[in-house]
Amino acid sequence: MVLAEAMMEDGGLGLSGWITVFVYALVAWLCLRAFMVEKAGPPRPYRQAIAALWRVVRKHWPTPPAPARRAGLWVCLALMLAVLGVNRLLDIENFLLDWWREDAMAQGNYGDRRANQGGFVGAVAIVGLGSAVALLRVARGQLSDFRLVLGGAVFLLGFVVVRAVSLHAIDAIMRTSVAGVSVAVGLELLGLAVIGVGAGQRLRRATATKSAPTEPPRRGPSPGSGPGPRPPARKGPPPSGGAPPDDAPIKITQLR
Repeated sequence: MVLAEAMMEDGGLGLSGWITVFVYALVAWLCLRAFMVEKAGPPRPYRQAIAALWRVVRKHWPTPPAPARRAGLWVCLALMLAVLGVNRLLDIENFLLDWWREDAMAQGNYGDRRANQGGFVGAVAIVGLGSAVALLRVARGQLSDFRLVLGGAVFLLGFVVVRAVSLHAIDAIMRTSVAGVSVAVGLELLGLAVIGVGAGQRLRRATATKSAPTEPPRRGPSPGSGPGPRPPARKGPPPSGGAPPDDAPIKITQLR
């Protein structure tokens, strides 16, 4: 009961908000780890690796190589999750809506609040759609490997846009509690879980590749041991002194 009351708390971030922010940070870290195993080159700290990726992308723009695009996709996902996590922590979208509402009341044009709210929602929708298009563009040619994480990212961006609409009917659905967890929190965590599973799968594949035993190089058959003509055998007794035969190896001391 205490957990359910804390998760349904209206004032402040609440327990559900802190859990969601923690999951945002965790999944963003998983994306950064996937970036480190995806990139090519020597191991480096995060800051130096991202700077090196930026130099490669800028050098080969607008057609960076496939490894750079794959690594860049994980960086974009980590950045997106960091921004959404900060927004969830500070509740920026509700803060802007409340500020516009108070400003409209102070200026006496509160009746036109829907126009301001519509502009804000339109801006959020444009940003969300632009982010989804940018992710799909970076992942072009690699969609089969990033289908899961891209699906989770698009779902999460769509959820943020729907939540920003702030209509009464949508708010009523979002605040509905199922087993002590609101629908809004459940949907948000679902999108994060899908992205986290995709990043975890990439990390497991990298670990399996590193731990797989490597086969020793196969050597070809030695001369005369396999099928085919053998070199002719030397006739006569072996040389016992005098000048060495023509095909005998020459020692360094004989050249002095």
